[in-house]
Amino acid sequence: MNARTTDKEAKRKAILEACLKIIARNGIHGFKMIDVATAAGIGKGTIYEYFPSKSELVLGVFAEFMDSFGAMLSLELAKATEPAERVRCYIRSFIEYCGGQSFALEAIFDFYAAGVPRKNATALFQGFAPMYRDMIDDLAGTIAQGIEIGQFREVDPQFEAAAILAALDGYMFQVALGVSKIEPSITAEKMCLSLMGGLLNSGNNKSVSG
Repeated sequence: MNARTTDKEAKRKAILEACLKIIARNGIHGFKMIDVATAAGIGKGTIYEYFPSKSELVLGVFAEFMDSFGAMLSLELAKATEPAERVRCYIRSFIEYCGGQSFALEAIFDFYAAGVPRKNATALFQGFAPMYRDMIDDLAGTIAQGIEIGQFREVDPQFEAAAILAALDGYMFQVALGVSKIEPSITAEKMCLSLMGGLLNSGNNKSVSG
């Protein structure tokens, strides 16, 4: 990677980080491109070289957050040797990562809220969907492997994967609202027990919190 490419990537990252912090503070509808430019230490026109519209910038911020989580998750999953351990690792990683990014939770759920009026947020929905499909497909593949070796009950892998992700998202939403609390390691263990208890065959229940 040459110096020019490195500089461009550094500027892109600075824009995304500045935007995330501003959205967390002001909301997705309450920020201006000039505010992001000022926070990133660049000119407003430079932002448009990287993100032609506000929607593309918002989607870029969400994608950066998900990419960062994905990189961390990949490192953790590499340590897991069997399906139940991988699902448990997925749950723990999600809770612990989001717990360490608490400042960003409000921003993340602002992204979701922006997608409620679909006709006004087509770009956001088109960007979110592939990310979620990839996560669901990956987790469903792991669950299918667990079924094959008799570690998991005979369930619909795709449905179970979607339900687990929905439960994790929902709990984080409650945390963002201040309704529930998060103590990363403790909350992660409780979520593993809750979400995996009905997935494992009775003889494998010891794997839930192992």
